[in-house]
Amino acid sequence: MDLNFKGLSTEATIGKILILVAFILKIVGVIVLLWLTPAGSNFNINFGIVPFAWVWTGALTAWALLGIAGIILLWKSRGKFKAKDYQGASVFALIAAFLPPIDVFALIGAILILVSPEVKKGVAKK
Repeated sequence: MDLNFKGLSTEATIGKILILVAFILKIVGVIVLLWLTPAGSNFNINFGIVPFAWVWTGALTAWALLGIAGIILLWKSRGKFKAKDYQGASVFALIAAFLPPIDVFALIGAILILVSPEVKKGVAKK
């Protein structure tokens, strides 16, 4: 994500920074989930709960896959921001905010971009 803030309003700048923070935190969250998946399976096997090992492993794997989808959406949001499509960037970040693990930083960043003057100017041009 480029850190070029020239010509952006305060709301858009803070929103862009929050989306960057959300991107990094979502990567860390997915790595932790993928690390916990075999650990949870081993925990269930060690305590003799073998029939339910696949439930824990499957749930964590599904949660990690949704997190990867959130990372992809935040990456798309960065691309929209580069193309100066601020409304599109905020929509992608807003969708990514509600994918597990739920991300408050992406949510606040998307809302700040939506209320920024850049979005209002873009709507007024059309």
